[in-house]
Amino acid sequence: MNENLNTTEQNNKKKISKNKPLIIGSAITVILIILIALGWSFIRWIRYDQYHNDAPVEESANPQNQFATTQTGKSYDDNSISNFSVNGIQYTLPEKVTEFLEHGWELDNPDDTGVIITSNGTYSLTLNFSGAEKCSTKAYVINHSIDSQPLSKCMIYQISFSDEFAKNSGAEITLCKNSFKLTETPPEKVKSVLGKATLAIIEDKSVKYRYEAKPIKDREDLYTTYCFDNDVLSSVTIRNKLKPENFVQPEVTEQTPDFINEYQAPSSLGDDIISGNYSLNGVLYNFPTPLKELTANGWTYDSETEPIAPSRMEKSIKLKNGNSTMEIETYNPLPTATTLDNSIVTRINVEDESNCELILPGNIEIGLPKKDLFDVVKEHGNPAHLNNARYREYEIYFNISDKSSTPKEYIFLDFGNYDDAQSYISYISLRRYGSLKNK
Repeated sequence: MNENLNTTEQNNKKKISKNKPLIIGSAITVILIILIALGWSFIRWIRYDQYHNDAPVEESANPQNQFATTQTGKSYDDNSISNFSVNGIQYTLPEKVTEFLEHGWELDNPDDTGVIITSNGTYSLTLNFSGAEKCSTKAYVINHSIDSQPLSKCMIYQISFSDEFAKNSGAEITLCKNSFKLTETPPEKVKSVLGKATLAIIEDKSVKYRYEAKPIKDREDLYTTYCFDNDVLSSVTIRNKLKPENFVQPEVTEQTPDFINEYQAPSSLGDDIISGNYSLNGVLYNFPTPLKELTANGWTYDSETEPIAPSRMEKSIKLKNGNSTMEIETYNPLPTATTLDNSIVTRINVEDESNCELILPGNIEIGLPKKDLFDVVKEHGNPAHLNNARYREYEIYFNISDKSSTPKEYIFLDFGNYDDAQSYISYISLRRYGSLKNK
């Protein structure tokens, strides 16, 4: 579990004379007034956020690419603020990695070309640019495909440039469709073109403007930050993690994978707690479980659920069977996407409100008193476990040899009452990959 335990330290109290509190208090007050005055003089945080008020926003001819119209009447779209050029070569993020390599950029680590990125996975790398001097910059790559792909077929979604990079390389770097130039443009020029920034940080000799996407859900995926020192654009960070509208996905195979055909349901629940066996509403399964096995026994998912399982990704969905409900995660270990029905369930979450009869070996189930659990575990092999009494949690690990601090395969139990005498299992979560970890 990734619970953070917050601790506080108390200072030792010391006796002081009756006159000292008045003197110390007055001195602290004077210091605070000076600090506040200095703070407001040298730094001001200004938030221009039209997404959180009722200010009218002009309609755009192309609303999908349009951001909020600013108070100055200017507007900007994702293509313009995601655009930049280096020595006249235009790029608009997200941009193919090959587009950079074809124009003289080099990977600082040549082995990066062989890196395989899972569907929707990201990767950081260093790009080298050969100009007057060899200079480098950090870039971030994303795989928008539903298949796993080599880095060379993925797209760069974030990159940064500094005045030092421009100076040492001798490269001319322009931004926002040649509207601005690194090392030359003043902040007033950016405001005159783009209007008020979503976020402005103004210090004594530096200014930072950040322009974000209009929808709140996209604001951390699409933005550009302009930094100015002594009224000159000194650095910029450009980020666009959104999938291009014209992105073409590969075809999805419907062929049943071998790991689905290899699955065998147990003939009995057995006594081994870490066997992966479980009974769900009277039907025996082994974990991980093909989704097809559950749907064949009456479990259904919402018709709006995307029927695709991207490569090497886990996908959370809700299942229903009559009055029973539960949350699961499915996984596709293949290098290519497949249908959701061909994925395998690697996690199940059930709570006492789920109306599910989930039973593990040793008759571990919702409602089992906490005082009885310890005896059950001891009687059934006493597998590796962790009893976190502070948070009323109990974990049993499928892989005993896994010595990491957070094993990925476990039976997680949560207790529904702080009083040990009345405490019972109110929540069960299973996570297991089995042989899929090697695929």
